[in-house]
Amino acid sequence: STSNWINNIGILQDPEGYKIRVVSDCILEIAGKQITLPLNIEIKQGWNLISFPINGSIDAMQVIQPLIDAGVLYKIQDEKGNSIENWRNLGWRNGIGNFNAGEGYILQANKSGVLTINDIVKSGYFYADRLETTYFKVDYEGNGFDHMNINIVDLNESNFQVGDEIAVFDGKICVGAVKLTEMDFSNNAVSIPASASELNVTNGYTSGNSIELKVWNSETNQEIKLQPDVIEGNMIFNKQASVFVLLNNQSTNVKDEFNNLKIDMYPNPASNNVTVRFSVLPEEGTKITFMD
Repeated sequence: STSNWINNIGILQDPEGYKIRVVSDCILEIAGKQITLPLNIEIKQGWNLISFPINGSIDAMQVIQPLIDAGVLYKIQDEKGNSIENWRNLGWRNGIGNFNAGEGYILQANKSGVLTINDIVKSGYFYADRLETTYFKVDYEGNGFDHMNINIVDLNESNFQVGDEIAVFDGKICVGAVKLTEMDFSNNAVSIPASASELNVTNGYTSGNSIELKVWNSETNQEIKLQPDVIEGNMIFNKQASVFVLLNNQSTNVKDEFNNLKIDMYPNPASNNVTVRFSVLPEEGTKITFMD
C-alpha cells in the first residue's frame, strides 16, 4: 500500500548500521539508553554495515586495527565513499579520519571475525574536510551511494599542483571530483569516491561502464583528459570496488604533444589577413594568441 509504511527491519540492533534515504537534509534524533561497552560486532565475510556506538570521535584506525592485524579487513567506507584500504606498497591509508557517533560504516571482510568496540581512550585524528570543487561539478546531490574509489598514486610525478581539480566521468556525467591539497601531495596520493546512479535517476555511474578521468589546471584554466596507467583493478565502474592508477607526467605528455604539433602561417609577413594551418586540430576551447 502506498499510504502505509511497512517495517521489514523489525527492531534496531546495537551492532548494526542502517542506510537512510531522504528527500531533503534533516536531523534524526534518537533517545534512549547508552549502549553498554564493550560491544562485539560480528563480521561476516563480504559486506557488513556496522554501527559506531561511542559518543564522540575516535581515530578510525585505532578502532579497526585489530581487524587489519587478523587479516579480516579488506576495505571500509563512510557514507561519502571515503575509504580505509591497503594501498599495497604505501600500506593502509586512512581516508575517513575519525569514526563519529551516529554514523554507520560499510565494511568489506576477507573472512569472518569479531570487531570489539571498547571504551578506549578517545584519540582524535586531524582530518580536514575537503574544499568543494569550483570547476568540476558532480551530477549527484548529497553524499551519493554505492561508491567506487579511484585511487591515484605517485601524485608528485604528475606535475599537478595545489588547487588543480581531478574528476571522474561516466560519459558526460561527473560522478566524483576532488580539489588537490597540500596534504594530497604530502601523502603522494589521492582517492576520489565516485557515486553510482540512484534508482530511476541517471546522476552517477552505471556499473560496467568505462571510467574516464579529467584534470583542470587552475593556473592555465585548461581541461585535459587523462590517460592513466592501471596498477591494480580495472577502469570499469563497479560498486564499492577500487582501482589504483598512476598519472606519471600527464602534464608533460600534453606539453610534448603540443611541441610536436606542426603549425604553418602564411603569408608571413602579412598586413591584413593570415592563414594558420595545424597538422592536428586543437581541442575545443583551445586559446590561440597572435603577437607581432
